[in-house]
Order: sequence, then C-alpha cells, then structure tokens
Amino acid sequence: NVTQATTVATTTTTRAVPPVGVRRTPLRFSLNQRFVPALNDPMSPEFRRLKSVIENRLNEPIRRRAPNGFRSFEVNSFRSGSIVASCSVNYNSDAVPITPSEAVKVLDSELQNGTQLGNLTVIRASIQSGDITLNNLQPIDLNISFLIENEMFTASLTNNASSEFTQLRNAVVTWLEPVLKSGFDQNVLPNSIVTFSDKTAKVLVNAHVKINTTRLEDRPFLRKLIANNVSASGFDIIKSSIEVNGDRFTVDNFQLPFRFPDLTFTSSLTNRSSPLFRGLNANITNVVNGIFANDRNFIELFINEFRSGSVISQAVGVFSNGTTDRSSVINTLARNEAAFSRANLPLDVNFLTGTPPSTPAAPSRPTPPKPFPGFAIAIIVLGVLAIIAIPFLVVMFVKTGFCSKVANAFKLETPDDVDMKLPMFGGKSYNFQ
Repeated sequence: NVTQATTVATTTTTRAVPPVGVRRTPLRFSLNQRFVPALNDPMSPEFRRLKSVIENRLNEPIRRRAPNGFRSFEVNSFRSGSIVASCSVNYNSDAVPITPSEAVKVLDSELQNGTQLGNLTVIRASIQSGDITLNNLQPIDLNISFLIENEMFTASLTNNASSEFTQLRNAVVTWLEPVLKSGFDQNVLPNSIVTFSDKTAKVLVNAHVKINTTRLEDRPFLRKLIANNVSASGFDIIKSSIEVNGDRFTVDNFQLPFRFPDLTFTSSLTNRSSPLFRGLNANITNVVNGIFANDRNFIELFINEFRSGSVISQAVGVFSNGTTDRSSVINTLARNEAAFSRANLPLDVNFLTGTPPSTPAAPSRPTPPKPFPGFAIAIIVLGVLAIIAIPFLVVMFVKTGFCSKVANAFKLETPDDVDMKLPMFGGKSYNFQ
C-alpha cells in the first residue's frame, strides 16, 4: 500500500496538466493488451510511445469536427485493467467544447472493424465520457446563430407572446428544421427554441435545435449546410455571421463607403424593414455580387446603414481570410463604376477611394507692382541732369577755346620748333651759339 501511494503521488506531480482556464471533455477507454508498470511513469519511453500513438490517431478527427477554440487531445494517464487510458479533449475557455456524447462517437467512428485504432485494439464497450457510453448517447445539441440583415429589431421580438415574435419564430423554424433534416439527419426533434436579440439594429437569431442521431456533430459541415440554403429562407441572412456551437467562418471584413449623389435620403432608409431600405439594399448588393461573380473568395456584401449626404451607404465586403486587401477591393469597385450606373446608381468614385474632389482653379489676380526703389530714382534724376548739362558744356567749351587749348597742351613738337620767345623766357631771344 505504501508503495502504491508513493507511485500515485509521483505520477500526479509529473503528469502534464492543461493550463488553468481550459475547458475539458473527458474520455476513457481500455486497450486489450497487458499493462506494464512502466506505464505508471509519464517520463518512461513506454508511456511516451503509447501516449503519442493514441494522440496522433484522435487529435485530428476531433479538431476537424469542432475546430473553433480546439487546443489538443491529450492522454493524461494509464492504469491497469488491461490498459485503461484516461484522456481529455481541451478547448479554450471561451469556446464550446464537444459534448461527452460526441467524444464517445468520435472515438467509435475511428475504430476499424469496431475495434482497431491503428495497431491498437480498443475494447468498444469500455468507451466512456463522464456518464455517457455507447448505450446512452444523447441527442446532438446545436446552438445556431445568424444575423438577419433586412429585419429591424424591435422590443416586441423579446416578447414570445407578441405576434411579431411568433411570426418570425415560425418563419425561422419552418426554414431551418427542413434544411437540417434533408442535409444532415431526419431525426430533428420538435419544439426548437428560438430567441431574438439586437445586434446594431439587425436581428440576431439564436436557435437551439436537438437532433437524435448517432451521426457525428460536424460543425463546419452544418455551418456550410445552413449557409448554402440561406436563399430559401425568405430573409437576407448574413452568411458570414452563421455560427454552429461557436464554430464560425474565418473571413476578412472590409469597410466600403458608397455615396450616391443622385439619390435623395429619406427617413425610411433608417428602417431596415422598410420597402425603400430593402429595395436599395438589394440593388447595391446585386451590383456588387455581379462585379465579384468570378471571384471565388468573395462571400457577400451587406449594408450596415444608410445616412444622409445625398445617400451614403456604410457597407461591408466579406472575403475569405487572407485572400485580398481593402485597397484591391476598392480599386475593383472603382473600375466597375459603369455597373453601378447601369443600375441607376451613379457612384461617387472619389468618395469610395478617399480621393479629394477636384475644384476649379481660382481666377488669377494681377500681381501688385513692387514699389520703385529709391536709389533707382536718384540714378534717373542724375542721368536727366547730365543730359541737360551736356549742351551747356559744349557751348562753353567752344566759346572759351578750351578745346584748342587742351589740344595744344598735349601736342608734341621737336625742340627746333620751340618758340624761344614764349613768355616763359621773358619774350627775348637768346643765341646759344
């Protein structure tokens, strides 16, 4: 007994434990083979080898059917009794984990010939999750939600006794249950529970449906099944909003601002249920659907609101995750401006692309003259005075013989030509011989 207690304590302290906050669905089953003491030790090669084989076999089948928030399938311990494997399916705390019934069904579906999990032989009757075995499987419990774009949420939709609630609830059930029966399983239980809530003025539908079947709950399959049948619903359902037990489409949403300058805004465009809202919504959607008809990554376009400014539409384009970007989407729409015009929806392309509208050039104004510099005036005055003074100087020089005197002063003569009677010699002649 002491030895057994010690072994259990060691196993507890060394076993890998999922992080706090992880939601777990237990799963236990027995393998038809001899237990060895080494399987008590999570660090032993025997433990690690068997753990790896089982996890590799079951991790992907569980993830594929309930991928949103899935973390791992984990073998936690082995004990004797042939070999009893205690496992858990781990999900993020904000996800919807698979139910115990689904955990049992996933393992059972992976058994070949009812017993073989690869090279391992599973004792089928030992498969158990909590209190659930193959003999008391519970119906599939589906929580399905989606947004209706062309219905205005009102307070009456929260009152299950109101005619508005009853009418919408019956319309949803009349469409949804046959889709699940024809595409998944006929055994949809009656009396599905439907509630409505407000989501940015749109109607958020929450439907709780039970299906009594041994088929596996395949959330991506069910989500696509519903999305492929929205055209038969009578509603404008936003396909990308569809969720099945928390599993949702992985998409990129791009804000697309449309402005239609030839349209006049009225208050009816604020009411999603009005014929005017529905008509304009349908026209815009049809044009955009046509533009992207050959783009397999385009999912849908929906309108969040209309507001004044002629008519401005706040739209959202939805594309498969990581396949394009907002700039490319806007450029494609701008290049197809003619498609909007053909639908009597002339589009303000500048508003869509964020380009400022061009404005006419302002009339040119004459450049005011620069003030005349003072020094230039002084130069001009001096020049005029010089021009006036020149004739007077010429006359004066002529009258006084100034020019001839200056010429004589600079005349060069030989010594023989010098008049020795110049005044400088006193007017007398001298003989130097």
